[in-house]
Amino acid sequence: MKKIIFILLFIPVFISAQNFSYGFDAEVNYIRVNNGSNSNVLPYETLLPVTLNIIFSYNMNNRFSLRTRAGQTIFSSEFTGFEFGFDGVYKLNKEFYFSAGILHHSNIGNGDSSIHDRDTYTALYMLNARFGYNIFNNFALEVGYYYPLKKTTIVSYNSDIPLKAYYLLYNFAYMLRLNFVFNWPI
Repeated sequence: MKKIIFILLFIPVFISAQNFSYGFDAEVNYIRVNNGSNSNVLPYETLLPVTLNIIFSYNMNNRFSLRTRAGQTIFSSEFTGFEFGFDGVYKLNKEFYFSAGILHHSNIGNGDSSIHDRDTYTALYMLNARFGYNIFNNFALEVGYYYPLKKTTIVSYNSDIPLKAYYLLYNFAYMLRLNFVFNWPI
């Protein structure tokens, strides 16, 4: 019993001695795809994809931290789904930082089978590199580049001609994201 009381008394001390933080972000996506020899932007039937994430990070020292994020990409019928990723963040100075990591995106684009009568699930594993700037104490802007680990096909529904609607197959080339990050220490 003494061990349990001792542990319960010192858990808050251990947690406060660590440097954890939490937050959320909103990312606007720009997706580049290849269709044969042509490279173009993924055509959007609806709006640009926006990703909303919850972020947890552990600051190991003044310069390096580990960050995990989980979220959902919304507002697009071609590129939408759950995401989960890990990053290592290196602070160059007080304002600028660089991060690199891996992201898993479970794309369920055109998953609205009642409208399009077709489900398209694609698992995307991407390496990412981000460059960030801390504007305020709890707010930062990031620009990120995402590159897929393997050739992945994205399906897009084209309904420009009502009686000749068809699906287009695209190879995912890369993705750029503009990220608005809000973060607070625990």
